[in-house]
This record gives sequence, C-alpha cells and structure tokens, in this order.
Amino acid sequence: MSLGGPGGSQALEDAVNFAWNTGVVIVASAGNDNTNTPSFPAAYVNVISVAATDENDLKAFFSNFGDGVDVAAPGVGIFSTCPTHTNVIGCINFGSLNGTSQAAPFVSGLASLIKATFPLLSNQAIRLAIESSTDDVPGSGTLYQFGRINANAAIITAGTL
Repeated sequence: MSLGGPGGSQALEDAVNFAWNTGVVIVASAGNDNTNTPSFPAAYVNVISVAATDENDLKAFFSNFGDGVDVAAPGVGIFSTCPTHTNVIGCINFGSLNGTSQAAPFVSGLASLIKATFPLLSNQAIRLAIESSTDDVPGSGTLYQFGRINANAAIITAGTL
C-alpha cells in the first residue's frame, strides 16, 4: 500500500487484520516525512512497513524511520510509470521517482516471488523469510527493525521454513 498518515482508524486496522487473517501479506510504505512518528497503515502489527534507502544503502533523506518500520528497500531514483498528463509530481509517462512508495513494491514483489516459489507457505512464514534475511545496512536495528531486503537470501530462507 502506498498511502498513509499519522492517524490510524479502526476501520483501516480492521481491514488490515481481516486481510492478514485470510492469509494476505500486507506491505505499506512508511512515509516520506523524515520522522519517527508512526504512519498508518504501515505501523499496524500485521503490516510489513517499508523505509526507503538510497544508492549507498543509507536511509533516504525523506524516509520515515523508527520502531514501527520493519525493513528497508531501494527508494531513490526508481524508474517508474507516471501519469500521462501534467501533474504535481512533474513526471509524465515514465520517470525517476523517490519515495517509500517506490520502496514498498520491492517488498511486495519479494513476497509474491516467495509465494510463487513456495505456494504452501503462510503469510507469517513469508514475512519471517523477508525480515530474517535482510542485509545489515546502516540503520538496521535502529532506523528500521531489520535491514535492507535481500531477495536471494529471502528465497533461501523461505526454503527452510
């Protein structure tokens, strides 16, 4: 999910919990305010919250961080699709974007890759594989609970679960 803000709601938390309880892996961007204030839905327990790193594996200058953030993924200079008309982000058709909304899809894609490779794994096991196989980068354990995702290590870890 590429949405969020400082206030949660019972309806949003209920929706997240319902999806989790039906086996969905839920991933959300941590936010782009360079703050340790929790952002929702990313800060809910049943969500993998994703911070953004730059090309040096450092926390991106804009990325939220802190106790409610689980993992990090690249989020600076990510080539992306853009609207086909003039817009506030200043990108038309395709372009390079920054944000935790660019980082979160790396984690969603990794969760999908694990599920495709090991279709019987539960959402809990997939989350465990992702979080327990991260690379230790600056900020691991402080800015985010785990490190920057590592797809190869996550697949290997998933194979042992």
